[in-house]
Amino acid sequence: MYNSQCTIKRISRSVALCIMHCALCISCSAQWTAQTTTFTLDLKGVDFIDVNKGWAVGAAGAVLFTGDGGLNWMNRHSTVSTNINAVDFRDSVTGWITGDNEVIQKTTNAGVFWTPQDAFAGKFFNSIYFFSANEGVAVGKDGFGFAFIRRTTNGGTSWIEPVYPSGNALNSVVMLSSSKAIAVGNNGEIFSTTNSGANWTVQSLSIASSFHGVSFSNPDTGYIVGTQGAIYKSVDGGSSWFSQNSKVTTNLNAVTFISANKGWAVGDAGTILVTADGGVNWLKQNSNTIENLYSIKFVDQNNGWIVGANGKILNTANGGGLINVSERNVVAFSLSPNPFRDKFVIKFQRPFYSGTVKVFDAYGQEVFSKTYYTALAEDEINLGVSSGCYLVQVFNDEQVSGQKLIVD
Repeated sequence: MYNSQCTIKRISRSVALCIMHCALCISCSAQWTAQTTTFTLDLKGVDFIDVNKGWAVGAAGAVLFTGDGGLNWMNRHSTVSTNINAVDFRDSVTGWITGDNEVIQKTTNAGVFWTPQDAFAGKFFNSIYFFSANEGVAVGKDGFGFAFIRRTTNGGTSWIEPVYPSGNALNSVVMLSSSKAIAVGNNGEIFSTTNSGANWTVQSLSIASSFHGVSFSNPDTGYIVGTQGAIYKSVDGGSSWFSQNSKVTTNLNAVTFISANKGWAVGDAGTILVTADGGVNWLKQNSNTIENLYSIKFVDQNNGWIVGANGKILNTANGGGLINVSERNVVAFSLSPNPFRDKFVIKFQRPFYSGTVKVFDAYGQEVFSKTYYTALAEDEINLGVSSGCYLVQVFNDEQVSGQKLIVD
Protein backbone atom coordinates (compact mmCIF):
# COMPACT_ATOMS: atom_id res chain seq x y z
CA MET A 1 0.00 0.00 0.00
CA TYR A 2 2.82 2.36 0.90
CA ASN A 3 4.65 1.68 -2.38
CA SER A 4 1.44 2.17 -4.36
CA GLN A 5 0.72 5.52 -2.73
CA CYS A 6 4.31 6.67 -3.27
CA THR A 7 4.14 5.64 -6.90
CA ILE A 8 0.90 7.58 -7.39
CA LYS A 9 2.36 10.63 -5.67
CA ARG A 10 5.54 10.36 -7.71
CA ILE A 11 3.60 10.14 -10.96
CA SER A 12 1.40 13.05 -9.95
CA ARG A 13 4.39 15.25 -9.17
CA SER A 14 6.08 14.16 -12.40
CA VAL A 15 3.01 14.98 -14.46
CA ALA A 16 2.53 18.33 -12.77
CA LEU A 17 6.14 19.33 -13.26
CA CYS A 18 6.07 18.17 -16.88
CA ILE A 19 2.95 20.21 -17.61
CA MET A 20 4.61 23.30 -16.17
CA HIS A 21 7.82 22.63 -18.09
CA CYS A 22 5.92 22.05 -21.32
CA ALA A 23 3.95 25.25 -20.89
CA LEU A 24 7.14 27.16 -20.32
CA CYS A 25 8.90 25.40 -23.19
CA ILE A 26 6.16 26.09 -25.74
CA SER A 27 5.28 29.64 -24.68
CA CYS A 28 8.97 30.58 -24.74
CA SER A 29 9.80 28.26 -27.61
CA ALA A 30 12.61 30.34 -29.09
CA GLN A 31 15.46 30.73 -26.66
CA TRP A 32 17.32 33.78 -27.94
CA THR A 33 18.19 36.25 -25.20
CA ALA A 34 19.75 39.71 -25.40
CA GLN A 35 23.20 40.28 -23.94
CA THR A 36 24.17 43.58 -22.35
CA THR A 37 26.81 46.00 -23.64
CA THR A 38 27.36 49.73 -23.46
CA PHE A 39 27.78 49.90 -27.24
CA THR A 40 24.79 51.40 -29.05
CA LEU A 41 25.97 51.66 -32.67
CA ASP A 42 25.60 48.96 -35.32
CA LEU A 43 27.49 45.68 -34.92
CA LYS A 44 28.24 44.06 -38.30
CA GLY A 45 30.32 40.96 -37.55
CA VAL A 46 30.76 38.30 -34.88
CA ASP A 47 33.10 35.35 -34.37
CA PHE A 48 33.59 32.84 -31.54
CA ILE A 49 36.21 30.12 -31.23
CA ASP A 50 34.48 28.29 -28.37
CA VAL A 51 31.55 28.76 -25.99
CA ASN A 52 33.44 31.43 -24.03
CA LYS A 53 35.71 33.50 -26.19
CA GLY A 54 34.35 35.75 -28.92
CA TRP A 55 34.55 39.10 -30.71
CA ALA A 56 31.99 41.49 -32.20
CA VAL A 57 32.85 44.37 -34.52
CA GLY A 58 30.98 47.34 -35.90
CA ALA A 59 30.67 51.08 -36.43
CA ALA A 60 33.31 53.63 -35.47
CA GLY A 61 36.12 51.06 -35.30
CA ALA A 62 34.45 49.06 -32.54
CA VAL A 63 35.88 45.74 -31.41
CA LEU A 64 34.17 44.05 -28.46
CA PHE A 65 35.56 41.01 -26.66
CA THR A 66 34.08 38.47 -24.26
CA GLY A 67 35.79 35.70 -22.37
CA ASP A 68 32.67 34.33 -20.69
CA GLY A 69 30.25 33.64 -23.52
CA GLY A 70 28.91 37.17 -23.63
CA LEU A 71 27.98 37.68 -19.99
CA ASN A 72 30.45 40.55 -20.08
CA TRP A 73 31.66 42.44 -23.15
CA MET A 74 34.64 44.79 -23.05
CA ASN A 75 35.98 47.28 -25.58
CA ARG A 76 39.09 46.36 -27.55
CA HIS A 77 39.11 49.14 -30.12
CA SER A 78 40.98 48.95 -33.37
CA THR A 79 43.27 51.80 -34.37
CA VAL A 80 40.67 53.30 -36.73
CA SER A 81 37.38 55.15 -36.40
CA THR A 82 35.80 53.84 -39.60
CA ASN A 83 33.30 50.98 -39.74
CA ILE A 84 34.57 47.46 -39.12
CA ASN A 85 32.44 45.03 -41.13
CA ALA A 86 33.89 41.58 -40.46
CA VAL A 87 36.05 39.59 -38.05
CA ASP A 88 37.70 36.18 -38.39
CA PHE A 89 39.74 34.32 -35.76
CA ARG A 90 41.65 31.11 -36.46
CA ASP A 91 42.52 30.40 -32.81
CA SER A 92 42.27 32.04 -29.39
CA VAL A 93 44.82 34.76 -30.12
CA THR A 94 45.17 35.23 -33.90
CA GLY A 95 42.52 37.07 -35.86
CA TRP A 96 41.76 39.72 -38.48
CA ILE A 97 39.26 42.52 -38.87
CA THR A 98 38.35 44.40 -42.02
CA GLY A 99 36.14 47.30 -42.99
CA ASP A 100 35.74 50.62 -44.74
CA ASN A 101 38.50 52.87 -46.04
CA GLU A 102 41.34 50.40 -46.54
CA VAL A 103 41.06 48.63 -43.18
CA ILE A 104 42.67 45.22 -42.66
CA GLN A 105 44.19 44.69 -39.22
CA LYS A 106 45.64 41.66 -37.43
CA THR A 107 46.04 40.70 -33.80
CA THR A 108 48.17 38.00 -32.21
CA ASN A 109 47.04 38.64 -28.63
CA ALA A 110 43.26 38.13 -28.84
CA GLY A 111 42.61 41.72 -29.87
CA VAL A 112 44.40 43.61 -27.13
CA PHE A 113 46.46 45.26 -29.86
CA TRP A 114 45.78 45.48 -33.60
CA THR A 115 48.37 45.95 -36.32
CA PRO A 116 47.40 47.57 -39.64
CA GLN A 117 48.24 45.54 -42.71
CA ASP A 118 48.37 46.67 -46.35
CA ALA A 119 46.38 49.82 -47.15
CA PHE A 120 44.05 50.02 -50.13
CA ALA A 121 43.04 53.60 -50.82
CA GLY A 122 39.35 54.09 -51.50
CA LYS A 123 38.44 50.45 -50.95
CA PHE A 124 35.72 49.05 -48.69
CA PHE A 125 36.03 45.50 -47.39
CA ASN A 126 32.84 43.65 -46.38
CA SER A 127 34.15 40.18 -45.54
CA ILE A 128 37.34 38.34 -44.64
CA TYR A 129 38.02 34.62 -44.28
CA PHE A 130 41.15 32.68 -43.34
CA PHE A 131 41.41 28.97 -44.11
CA SER A 132 44.65 28.72 -42.14
CA ALA A 133 47.02 31.00 -40.31
CA ASN A 134 48.54 32.00 -43.65
CA GLU A 135 45.88 31.67 -46.36
CA GLY A 136 43.13 34.26 -46.46
CA VAL A 137 40.82 36.24 -48.73
CA ALA A 138 39.16 39.64 -48.27
CA VAL A 139 36.39 40.96 -50.53
CA GLY A 140 34.36 44.13 -50.92
CA LYS A 141 34.05 47.00 -53.34
CA ASP A 142 36.03 49.88 -54.77
CA GLY A 143 34.99 53.51 -54.73
CA PHE A 144 32.73 52.95 -57.75
CA GLY A 145 30.86 49.99 -56.27
CA PHE A 146 32.63 47.28 -58.29
CA ALA A 147 34.03 44.00 -56.95
CA PHE A 148 37.33 44.17 -55.09
CA ILE A 149 39.37 41.10 -54.00
CA ARG A 150 42.66 40.63 -52.19
CA ARG A 151 44.38 37.43 -51.06
CA THR A 152 47.30 36.55 -48.83
CA THR A 153 49.49 33.49 -48.41
CA ASN A 154 51.55 34.80 -45.49
CA GLY A 155 49.01 35.71 -42.85
CA GLY A 156 48.43 39.17 -44.22
CA THR A 157 52.00 40.43 -44.20
CA SER A 158 51.26 41.22 -47.84
CA TRP A 159 47.97 41.21 -49.74
CA ILE A 160 48.01 40.42 -53.45
CA GLU A 161 45.58 41.59 -56.12
CA PRO A 162 44.44 38.47 -58.01
CA VAL A 163 43.04 38.23 -61.52
CA TYR A 164 39.26 38.62 -61.46
CA PRO A 165 36.58 39.86 -63.85
CA SER A 166 34.66 43.08 -63.44
CA GLY A 167 31.59 42.65 -61.30
CA ASN A 168 29.40 44.12 -58.62
CA ALA A 169 30.28 44.67 -54.98
CA LEU A 170 31.07 41.48 -53.02
CA ASN A 171 29.53 41.08 -49.58
CA SER A 172 30.67 37.71 -48.19
CA VAL A 173 33.39 35.14 -48.81
CA VAL A 174 34.14 31.61 -47.59
CA MET A 175 37.10 29.31 -48.22
CA LEU A 176 36.18 25.67 -48.82
CA SER A 177 39.82 24.55 -48.92
CA SER A 178 43.25 26.08 -49.28
CA SER A 179 42.63 26.36 -53.01
CA LYS A 180 38.89 26.94 -53.37
CA ALA A 181 36.86 29.97 -52.29
CA ILE A 182 33.46 31.42 -53.12
CA ALA A 183 32.34 35.04 -52.76
CA VAL A 184 28.84 36.40 -53.28
CA GLY A 185 27.64 39.89 -54.07
CA ASN A 186 25.13 42.24 -55.58
CA ASN A 187 22.79 41.43 -58.47
CA GLY A 188 23.05 37.68 -58.00
CA GLU A 189 26.76 37.41 -58.77
CA ILE A 190 28.94 34.58 -57.45
CA PHE A 191 32.74 34.67 -57.76
CA SER A 192 34.83 31.51 -57.32
CA THR A 193 38.44 30.40 -57.43
CA THR A 194 40.09 26.99 -57.52
CA ASN A 195 43.75 28.06 -57.39
CA SER A 196 44.03 29.71 -53.98
CA GLY A 197 42.55 32.97 -55.19
CA ALA A 198 45.04 33.68 -57.95
CA ASN A 199 42.29 33.65 -60.60
CA TRP A 200 38.56 34.13 -60.19
CA THR A 201 35.57 33.50 -62.41
CA VAL A 202 32.07 34.90 -62.05
CA GLN A 203 28.67 33.32 -62.55
CA SER A 204 25.38 35.18 -62.39
CA LEU A 205 22.06 33.67 -61.40
CA SER A 206 20.32 36.41 -63.39
CA ILE A 207 18.06 37.38 -60.53
CA ALA A 208 17.15 40.67 -58.92
CA SER A 209 18.38 39.62 -55.48
CA SER A 210 21.70 40.70 -54.08
CA PHE A 211 23.54 38.15 -51.97
CA HIS A 212 24.68 39.09 -48.47
CA GLY A 213 25.94 35.85 -46.92
CA VAL A 214 27.41 32.46 -47.85
CA SER A 215 28.16 29.35 -45.77
CA PHE A 216 29.43 25.88 -46.65
CA SER A 217 29.07 22.97 -44.26
CA ASN A 218 31.38 20.78 -46.36
CA PRO A 219 33.15 21.17 -49.73
CA ASP A 220 29.96 20.21 -51.59
CA THR A 221 27.06 21.67 -49.62
CA GLY A 222 26.59 25.43 -49.39
CA TYR A 223 23.95 28.09 -48.90
CA ILE A 224 23.55 31.72 -49.97
CA VAL A 225 21.13 34.29 -48.54
CA GLY A 226 20.16 37.74 -49.75
CA THR A 227 17.56 40.39 -50.34
CA GLN A 228 13.80 39.73 -50.21
CA GLY A 229 14.26 36.44 -48.38
CA ALA A 230 16.39 34.82 -51.07
CA ILE A 231 18.01 31.48 -50.19
CA TYR A 232 19.96 29.33 -52.63
CA LYS A 233 21.62 25.95 -52.09
CA SER A 234 24.41 24.08 -53.85
CA VAL A 235 25.25 20.39 -53.55
CA ASP A 236 28.14 20.39 -56.03
CA GLY A 237 30.60 22.81 -54.47
CA GLY A 238 29.01 25.91 -55.95
CA SER A 239 28.94 24.86 -59.59
CA SER A 240 25.15 25.15 -59.62
CA TRP A 241 22.54 26.63 -57.30
CA PHE A 242 18.81 26.11 -56.75
CA SER A 243 16.40 28.30 -54.83
CA GLN A 244 14.73 27.44 -51.53
CA ASN A 245 11.58 28.87 -50.00
CA SER A 246 12.40 30.96 -46.94
CA LYS A 247 8.73 32.01 -46.56
CA VAL A 248 9.89 35.54 -45.70
CA THR A 249 10.35 38.67 -47.78
CA THR A 250 12.72 40.54 -45.47
CA ASN A 251 16.35 40.89 -46.44
CA LEU A 252 18.53 38.07 -45.14
CA ASN A 253 22.03 39.21 -44.20
CA ALA A 254 23.95 36.17 -42.97
CA VAL A 255 23.79 32.38 -42.87
CA THR A 256 25.67 29.66 -41.01
CA PHE A 257 25.55 25.85 -41.03
CA ILE A 258 27.04 23.44 -38.51
CA SER A 259 26.22 20.37 -40.63
CA ALA A 260 24.84 19.62 -44.06
CA ASN A 261 21.30 19.90 -42.70
CA LYS A 262 21.32 22.18 -39.64
CA GLY A 263 21.65 25.92 -40.13
CA TRP A 264 20.37 29.40 -39.40
CA ALA A 265 19.84 32.60 -41.36
CA VAL A 266 19.33 36.10 -39.97
CA GLY A 267 18.06 39.32 -41.47
CA ASP A 268 16.21 42.58 -41.15
CA ALA A 269 13.47 43.29 -38.61
CA GLY A 270 14.75 40.67 -36.16
CA THR A 271 14.37 37.76 -38.59
CA ILE A 272 15.86 34.42 -37.50
CA LEU A 273 15.26 31.30 -39.58
CA VAL A 274 16.32 27.74 -38.79
CA THR A 275 16.37 24.53 -40.77
CA ALA A 276 17.09 20.98 -39.66
CA ASP A 277 16.59 19.32 -43.05
CA GLY A 278 18.99 21.12 -45.35
CA GLY A 279 16.61 23.93 -46.17
CA VAL A 280 13.62 21.85 -47.24
CA ASN A 281 11.82 23.68 -44.45
CA TRP A 282 12.89 27.06 -43.07
CA LEU A 283 11.06 28.03 -39.89
CA LYS A 284 11.08 31.20 -37.83
CA GLN A 285 12.53 31.52 -34.36
CA ASN A 286 11.59 34.34 -32.02
CA SER A 287 14.32 36.96 -31.69
CA ASN A 288 12.38 39.27 -29.37
CA THR A 289 13.69 42.25 -31.33
CA ILE A 290 12.85 44.29 -34.43
CA GLU A 291 16.45 45.38 -34.99
CA ASN A 292 18.18 44.38 -38.22
CA LEU A 293 20.48 41.40 -37.63
CA TYR A 294 23.72 41.27 -39.60
CA SER A 295 25.91 38.35 -38.53
CA ILE A 296 25.61 34.97 -36.83
CA LYS A 297 28.06 32.44 -35.40
CA PHE A 298 27.51 28.96 -33.91
CA VAL A 299 30.29 26.95 -32.29
CA ASP A 300 28.16 23.80 -31.99
CA GLN A 301 24.51 22.80 -32.42
CA ASN A 302 23.49 24.64 -29.24
CA ASN A 303 25.62 27.73 -28.67
CA GLY A 304 25.27 30.68 -31.00
CA TRP A 305 25.46 34.49 -31.15
CA ILE A 306 23.89 37.11 -33.41
CA VAL A 307 24.80 40.79 -33.72
CA GLY A 308 22.86 43.62 -35.29
CA ALA A 309 21.80 47.24 -35.34
CA ASN A 310 22.10 49.55 -32.34
CA GLY A 311 24.50 47.27 -30.49
CA LYS A 312 22.14 44.29 -30.40
CA ILE A 313 23.73 40.98 -29.33
CA LEU A 314 21.64 37.82 -28.99
CA ASN A 315 22.71 34.48 -27.56
CA THR A 316 21.27 30.97 -27.37
CA ALA A 317 22.44 27.90 -25.51
CA ASN A 318 19.91 25.53 -27.08
CA GLY A 319 20.03 26.22 -30.80
CA GLY A 320 17.44 28.96 -30.55
CA GLY A 321 14.83 26.76 -28.93
CA LEU A 322 11.87 24.90 -30.35
CA ILE A 323 10.22 25.77 -33.63
CA ASN A 324 7.15 27.98 -33.44
CA VAL A 325 4.36 25.59 -34.39
CA SER A 326 1.70 28.30 -34.75
CA GLU A 327 3.31 29.64 -37.92
CA ARG A 328 2.60 26.49 -39.92
CA ASN A 329 -0.40 24.46 -40.99
CA VAL A 330 -1.44 21.54 -38.82
CA VAL A 331 -1.00 17.81 -39.30
CA ALA A 332 -3.61 16.12 -37.08
CA PHE A 333 -2.28 13.24 -34.97
CA SER A 334 -2.62 11.67 -31.54
CA LEU A 335 -0.20 10.07 -29.08
CA SER A 336 -1.04 7.10 -26.88
CA PRO A 337 -0.51 6.24 -24.17
CA ASN A 338 0.38 9.66 -22.85
CA PRO A 339 2.01 9.64 -20.29
CA PHE A 340 3.97 6.52 -21.30
CA ARG A 341 7.03 4.64 -20.08
CA ASP A 342 8.81 2.78 -22.88
CA LYS A 343 6.87 3.05 -26.13
CA PHE A 344 4.10 5.18 -27.58
CA VAL A 345 2.02 5.05 -30.74
CA ILE A 346 1.55 8.03 -33.04
CA LYS A 347 -1.69 7.90 -35.07
CA PHE A 348 -2.62 10.21 -37.93
CA GLN A 349 -6.18 11.27 -38.70
CA ARG A 350 -5.40 10.83 -42.40
CA PRO A 351 -2.48 9.04 -44.09
CA PHE A 352 0.82 10.80 -43.46
CA TYR A 353 2.84 11.02 -46.67
CA SER A 354 6.60 11.44 -46.83
CA GLY A 355 7.50 13.44 -43.74
CA THR A 356 9.46 13.49 -40.51
CA VAL A 357 8.61 12.98 -36.86
CA LYS A 358 10.91 14.76 -34.39
CA VAL A 359 10.94 14.78 -30.59
CA PHE A 360 12.49 17.58 -28.51
CA ASP A 361 13.12 17.72 -24.80
CA ALA A 362 12.06 20.63 -22.57
CA TYR A 363 15.29 22.48 -23.38
CA GLY A 364 14.76 22.33 -27.13
CA GLN A 365 17.25 19.54 -27.82
CA GLU A 366 16.29 17.05 -30.52
CA VAL A 367 16.23 13.52 -29.03
CA PHE A 368 14.52 11.60 -31.82
CA SER A 369 14.01 11.92 -35.57
CA LYS A 370 12.52 9.52 -38.10
CA THR A 371 11.65 10.19 -41.74
CA TYR A 372 8.93 8.29 -43.56
CA TYR A 373 8.82 7.90 -47.33
CA THR A 374 5.50 6.07 -47.78
CA ALA A 375 1.93 6.63 -46.57
CA LEU A 376 1.62 6.00 -42.84
CA ALA A 377 -1.45 5.64 -40.60
CA GLU A 378 0.40 4.95 -37.33
CA ASP A 379 3.76 3.94 -35.95
CA GLU A 380 5.09 2.62 -32.65
CA ILE A 381 8.08 4.55 -31.37
CA ASN A 382 10.52 3.42 -28.71
CA LEU A 383 11.90 6.71 -27.47
CA GLY A 384 14.40 5.48 -24.89
CA VAL A 385 14.69 8.71 -22.89
CA SER A 386 14.49 9.65 -19.23
CA SER A 387 11.28 10.80 -17.58
CA GLY A 388 10.16 14.32 -18.31
CA CYS A 389 8.24 16.49 -20.76
CA TYR A 390 8.83 16.39 -24.51
CA LEU A 391 7.45 17.98 -27.65
CA VAL A 392 6.58 15.83 -30.66
CA GLN A 393 6.63 17.71 -33.98
CA VAL A 394 5.49 16.32 -37.32
CA PHE A 395 6.70 17.84 -40.60
CA ASN A 396 5.09 17.14 -43.97
CA ASP A 397 5.82 19.47 -46.90
CA GLU A 398 4.24 22.79 -45.87
CA GLN A 399 2.64 21.37 -42.73
CA VAL A 400 3.80 20.98 -39.17
CA SER A 401 2.14 20.17 -35.88
CA GLY A 402 3.23 19.62 -32.30
CA GLN A 403 1.95 17.94 -29.14
CA LYS A 404 3.17 17.51 -25.60
CA LEU A 405 4.41 14.07 -24.60
CA ILE A 406 5.06 12.97 -21.02
CA VAL A 407 7.48 10.18 -20.18
CA ASP A 408 6.83 8.61 -16.81
